[in-house]
Amino acid sequence: TMQLAVENILRGYAIYNHEVQYCQGMNFLAGVFYLIYQDEAVAFSMFSNLISLLKLSDMYKQDVPLLKTFFHQMNRLIAIYLPKLHTHLYEEGINAAYFSSAWFLTAFTYILQYTKDIKIPDLLLVIFDSFLYSGYKGIMQTSLYILSHFEDKLLGMRYEELVQFLNDVPRTDFFTNPTVIKEYN
Repeated sequence: TMQLAVENILRGYAIYNHEVQYCQGMNFLAGVFYLIYQDEAVAFSMFSNLISLLKLSDMYKQDVPLLKTFFHQMNRLIAIYLPKLHTHLYEEGINAAYFSSAWFLTAFTYILQYTKDIKIPDLLLVIFDSFLYSGYKGIMQTSLYILSHFEDKLLGMRYEELVQFLNDVPRTDFFTNPTVIKEYN
């Protein structure tokens, strides 16, 4: 089964790299590689090379230092490219840590838990390609795209609604909407 394959990939990686402990989100990255290649050995190789090439070990260490850096960078990018939204989020007491940890830890692959079938949504494949090509720059760009796509809606929301909506983006049709896919490309 897929669950067993992903467990095997993660156990193998724990033996391969003692510095990294299991961290929430790793299963989604390993799972996407398994869905794409349908082969544990190839998925393991892709997963371990991804962590090595993008220097993601710090993302998955105990105190997640790289994730904290990404939160800071995301807050700055929102301030630069979406200043109205940044001001609104600031006034509501919200920063990127409130909504983007799953975005960064999984490179958006966590949306698969909300899909009705095993097929990977087309937009997720495009996002994942961007991640593989550009690293976290691609995830930052995607994050800004999502925020700009929903900016008008977000500007009318208060704290609880904002946090809930941003964490529920995968439950919307955003990743399967053909218009969004065309705009994103």
